[in-house]
Order: sequence, then structure tokens, then C-alpha cells
Amino acid sequence: MDFFSPHLVAVRKRKREKAITKKINPEQWFLEQLQAYTQKRATNEKTADCCSESFLQSYAAKPGSVPLSDPRVEHVTSCNYCMPRLLRLRESRKAARVFHERIARVTALAVACLVGGFLAATYWDRAHLTASHDSGSLSARSSVTPIERTLDLTNYLTTRGGGEQPAKPPLVLPADMLHVNIILPPFSEGGNYRLLIAHDREGKTALVCANGFATAKGSTAKLDVSLDLRGVKPGSYLLLTELEGQYDFYSYPLKVE
Repeated sequence: MDFFSPHLVAVRKRKREKAITKKINPEQWFLEQLQAYTQKRATNEKTADCCSESFLQSYAAKPGSVPLSDPRVEHVTSCNYCMPRLLRLRESRKAARVFHERIARVTALAVACLVGGFLAATYWDRAHLTASHDSGSLSARSSVTPIERTLDLTNYLTTRGGGEQPAKPPLVLPADMLHVNIILPPFSEGGNYRLLIAHDREGKTALVCANGFATAKGSTAKLDVSLDLRGVKPGSYLLLTELEGQYDFYSYPLKVE
């Protein structure tokens, strides 16, 4: 069969005109009308009428950029050199596009894995650090055994506010974690007490504050309280006690060693 007979050429032109009139997609037009024929009739013989390489490359990249009625398009469709070359360019671009898409997908997946790994590692580090800190703090607190001390206030006058108190040897406590059993002055009331360690009798310079409950039996009242004096520097202070509801302090001289 002679593919270049006048009859077949006229048929191809009518098909092209019909395609141009309908304005179909150039991709569909090439695939349906020319690809099978030109691949079978490929040749390496280039003529003077053949399109330039730059045109073939731009046309392969953007088929819709050139109208089908362009004479160069008509030449490509009937040339046994230009059309195979155009198809090879199209295939190479397609393969390159697929390759780049795969690279992009792999890169995106790698980045997502890195970000996910970083976030997971950061979360684990913070959780581990918090757990270690809490565990260490709990262990430190539980490992401290309070020192037992007793303070006997039975021989101390119960002076309130800014009143002067006769000189008495100061009470002595170590700068440590303490559990103190305080024997309150005679006829002290039972109930909730607030204790301060301060430089003044009004408690304005309080360094330590604690609460305890006193039990009264007969004329004696005893108060148990926990005091943390580890942050108090050795020196002279006042121990202040206040029964709930009285809003006034009794003061006693105190020495922290």
C-alpha cells in the first residue's frame, strides 16, 4: 500500500481539517492519527524541509502551543524523520517527568520521615526528662529523713506584738529538715497554729512559714510541725506562733545553726 498516494493524502488532510474544526486536543490527535504509522516508517534521512531541532523540542514540550494548521505541523505529520524524532523527544520528556515525580515523592517521604522522627525524638526526650526530673525530685524528697527536735516553751513568757521580753537563752534549731515537737507555754489553747521564722515580731520578714495542730491536755498543749530550714542562714531569728483566729503572734528568740 502506498501511504503517499493522492487518495490517502487527501484523506489525511480531510481528517486534519476535521480535527482542526472540532479543536480537539493535540495529544489525542497525535496519538490517534500518526503515532502508529510514523513509528513503523521511521528513517534517519533528514531533508532540507525538515523542522529544526529547537522547534521539535518546543513542540514536544508544548504541543498545544502551535496550531494544527501550521505548515510545520503538517510537515511533521508526513515526514518519516521529523515525526519519529518528535515522538522520541516526547517519550524522553515523559520518562524524565516520571523520574522527577518519583524523586519528588521520595524526597517528600524522606522529609516527612525526618520531621516525624525529630518530633518523636523531641517528645520522647521531654517526656523522659520530665519523668527523670519528677522521679529524682520524688526520690530526693523521700530520701530526706526529718531530724526530730523538741522545743520546750514552758519557761518562756508569752509576749505578744512589740512588747519587750526578758532575756532568755534562745531556742536552737539546725538548718535542716525538721520535725519539731513544741511544748507550748502553760494553759495554751489547742487548735491550728501558724509558725513563722522571721527577723521581726510582726512576721513581715518571714523566711519560713508552717502550719501545725496543737493538742491540749490539762494545762499542757503540744504542737507538732514540720519545718524546712535548709534555706535559712545560720543566725539569730524569732520564732512566731499564732493561734488561728487570734491574728497576733507570740515571739520567742531562736538561733539557727
